[in-house]
Amino acid sequence: MHDYTGLPWWSVIVLTTIMMRTAITLPLALYQQYIFAKVENLKYEMDEIVKEMKIETNYGIYKYNWPKEYARRLYNHSMKKQWNKLIVRENCHPAKASILVLVQIPLWISLSMSIRNLCYMLPKQDADAYTIYQQFTTDGFLWITNLTVADSFVLPIAMGLFNLAIIEIIHMNRVKELTKWKQYLTYFFRITAIGMIPIAMYVPSCLSLYWATSSAFGLIQNLVLLSPKLRRFARIPDGKSYTVLAYPEDCNKYVMCSDGRCKLENCEPTYVFDPVTSTCTHRRASVSCDFSRKFEN
Repeated sequence: MHDYTGLPWWSVIVLTTIMMRTAITLPLALYQQYIFAKVENLKYEMDEIVKEMKIETNYGIYKYNWPKEYARRLYNHSMKKQWNKLIVRENCHPAKASILVLVQIPLWISLSMSIRNLCYMLPKQDADAYTIYQQFTTDGFLWITNLTVADSFVLPIAMGLFNLAIIEIIHMNRVKELTKWKQYLTYFFRITAIGMIPIAMYVPSCLSLYWATSSAFGLIQNLVLLSPKLRRFARIPDGKSYTVLAYPEDCNKYVMCSDGRCKLENCEPTYVFDPVTSTCTHRRASVSCDFSRKFEN
């Protein structure tokens, strides 16, 4: 880009960072949010299945005298099977959300090493490498006149603040209370963000400029991802809970409503809809069609 545009190296670093993040990490971040939202919605549906399975398990213990250990193993196996069925149905395995990290970290490392090599005339110290090095010494900006010299204050502090802001935004937008493992992970990221500041104080300013620009873009990206308009444009589910209602005159059907939209669903064979638990359950004498919660158009 520097050879084609003639721009100073500091602007080339900034523009390259923005272009790479926009073309690669932003679409992956949208996809990650899409997966997260679908998994979150499935948890609401899974809660209803859990209620049904608890009823079925207790019924088995009472009716067939199942040992508690056997009932517990059967319950856990059924829960895992039902969860996997939901994941396959929606094609939203949580592991797919890790694609952003799997791409972003190698991208960050490779660009950091590329900028470092330009600054230190690596891997070969020839005439072209020396020319680029000389350009780095003069293509600075504002208080940074030499990109090969470390900036011991502004860029490292800015990078640290940007990273901490990103962590807090993600933390505040958690739907449910964090587990201990996720709390420890959040603390680890905070410590890492602070620990990167002294490292950035000793590397060439061209490298800390890239890190600060990348962190600033990440902060803007996380703020933009909160926009309802962008989420609707990217077809990211809203993550709101849904309402399940009995369908008039038919025990084998029910209506699922979410975000003002409803769709008709069918229970599996030998199952009927139970308005008490709002789930499909085995056809038994204890389950009757109570249409007191009829679907209204």
